[in-house]
Amino acid sequence: NKIIFVAPSLWMRDLAKSSAVLRCADIRVIPNGVNTELFAPIDKAFARKALQLPTEKKYLLLAANNIIGDLNKGYERFKTIISLLRKNTSCYEMEIILVGKLDGNIDLDLPVHCFGYQSALENMPMLYSAADVVCVPSTQESFGLVALEAMSCGTPVVAFRTSGLMDIVIDGETGFLAEPYSEEDFARCLFAILGDANLHKEMSEAARNRAVKTFDQEIVANQYLAVYKEL
Repeated sequence: NKIIFVAPSLWMRDLAKSSAVLRCADIRVIPNGVNTELFAPIDKAFARKALQLPTEKKYLLLAANNIIGDLNKGYERFKTIISLLRKNTSCYEMEIILVGKLDGNIDLDLPVHCFGYQSALENMPMLYSAADVVCVPSTQESFGLVALEAMSCGTPVVAFRTSGLMDIVIDGETGFLAEPYSEEDFARCLFAILGDANLHKEMSEAARNRAVKTFDQEIVANQYLAVYKEL
């Protein structure tokens, strides 16, 4: 009776509540936090030059510990999404940034820049900032740290409307939540952001503001302290 459980997302809390063990438990939702001073926007042109990327292109970023081998991360769906993008005549200017282990062959129908697994967090803000949109086509996420880190760097996110991602991305404000698991809707969301410079700017600013005001690690730490004091 004196135990308080903490879940990182509403989805995880509801899953716990649906179990026989925790259905009557006191379960609070406290999100994972992000260091918003480290994960901060970097000038896009500067970031691309530092990464030796052509500055005039539009970039979609996909990041995971194991991009291909972890089926949950949605690489196969991402392939279909890219194929749908290829059907649009404006996609010639789009390229892809991959961050993570590549356990297999890359067969995407757009130019790809592979940066491998990044063990140093300090490298990620430059990569997130270089991208126009971060794609999270995962089947489910207990939270969705990649989405949060990207938003903290001022980069809009497109993900499926599922699991912990619904707690992070505000649909139409900090990015888009596509219908699960529609590759067509995901591609539509990408076009909406990439094709509207004003919308992209608004989403970038809103993404950064949400990360700072809701998910900054100090804010999250204080939420845990409040639970400890209550106990």
